[in-house]
Parts: sequence; C-alpha cells; structure tokens
Amino acid sequence: FEQQLKFLFDEVALRLEFNRQEFNFYLKLPEQAHFDFNQLSHGYAQVISIIAEILITIESRKSFSDNPSGIILIDEIENHLHLELQEKILPFLTTTFPKLQFIVATHSPAVIASINNTTVYDLSTHRTVNEILTGIPYHVLMKSHFGIESEYSRIATEKLKRAKELIQKGEKRTEADDEKLRQTRQELDELSPDLSLDIFLEQERQRHQ
Repeated sequence: FEQQLKFLFDEVALRLEFNRQEFNFYLKLPEQAHFDFNQLSHGYAQVISIIAEILITIESRKSFSDNPSGIILIDEIENHLHLELQEKILPFLTTTFPKLQFIVATHSPAVIASINNTTVYDLSTHRTVNEILTGIPYHVLMKSHFGIESEYSRIATEKLKRAKELIQKGEKRTEADDEKLRQTRQELDELSPDLSLDIFLEQERQRHQ
C-alpha cells in the first residue's frame, strides 16, 4: 500500500508510518512535517475515502481475504479530482485490488484512457468501444466520445467557425467579408498562434480546390 501511495502522490521518498501511541497512520516526506489522512487535500482525501469504503465492505464480509474478489460500482469517479489524479485513480485501485472488477461511470477522458485492460461502453450511443484508448489524445476523446465540438474553448471555437464560414465563401466574399475575416483572424492570433495557423491552412485548402 505504501508503494501505491508513492505512485499516487508521485513521491518515491514517501513513507507510511504508524504511531502506536496515537493509534494513527502518518504520511512522511523527507525534510517535511508528517501529516495524517485527515489533513489531505480534498482530491487525495476522495481517493483515500474510496479505498476506505472498499476496505470496510471487504471487512464486513464473513469470508475476509487479503486478496478479495468481487465487483465495485463507482459513479462519476472523477468527482473532486484534478486531472493528474483522474489519470491515476483507476491504476491505483486496480493495482491495490487486482481481483476486484471495477465498473465506473465517468465524464473524464483522463479516466477512460488511464489503463489498457478495460471495456468502454458509451451510454449516449449504446455501443461498446473496441479500440484501445490509452494512446489517443484527450482532445480527440473529448470530441469523439464526450460531445465536445472542438478542442479549443467555446469562444475560440465560435470565432474559428465564423472565420471558416467566411473562407468557404471563396470568390463570393465581399469587401465587408474580407474585413470581418481579417479582424477574426487577428482575434484568433491574439488568443493562440495555433488558431491563426488553422485559419491559414483552411485558406490554403480553399485556394487549391
């Protein structure tokens, strides 16, 4: 469990110590004050809470085992977790409890792409995703499985869409359209050079059609 905590906190020097006088576990890092599980930030506390719920359930069963088997259901497992923890939560759980089967509902591309040995079922399309998702960029997963129109923000996406509509007018563009396109491209360039490059590539495609 200490090795798993090192992975979770990304601290190879982390130690899990038990204080017999206080009857309490502490997490200790070199040259830092030790702290217990009650002092964790909300995200880490949420992960430990899931572990605690599983352990309590296992211990309540008459047939207790050091390596229990069974099925665990978790709804919206990414709740209260920042992105790094969303990437680690499933590997952490499946390694800690290798014989448990986890069935989780999630809206996070970081969760569904975090481990290989999974079956992903899309509730919106009612289909099983057979492809391996661990090598697919998050922005692609967001568009293909989570209904996001673009990898950019909504504001940037609207400006990008407006610019592409003007470009697609081709020879039918008026001087007013050209001015709108110039202004929109300038706005996109101020937001990100990548957006401006996207417009340039769209104009090049239009020229060669």
